[in-house]
Amino acid sequence: MAKHVLLTREAGKNEPWQDVLESAGFYVSAVPMIETRTHTCDVLLDEYDWIVFTSANTVRYFF
Repeated sequence: MAKHVLLTREAGKNEPWQDVLESAGFYVSAVPMIETRTHTCDVLLDEYDWIVFTSANTVRYFF
C-alpha cells in the first residue's frame, strides 16, 4: 500500500516534488494553502539601518 503525501506549498512549488514523490511510489495530493504575492511598501526605507528578510520569497519580491 502506497503512502499518501499532502503537499501544501504554492502550486508552482508543489509540482517538482509531486513528480519526484510519485516516481518513488507515493500517492500525492497537492493542495496549495498559501499564495505569495507582491505588496506595496508604504515606509521610507532610508529611515532604516537594517532590513531582515524572513524568506526567499520576500527577497525575490523586494528586488
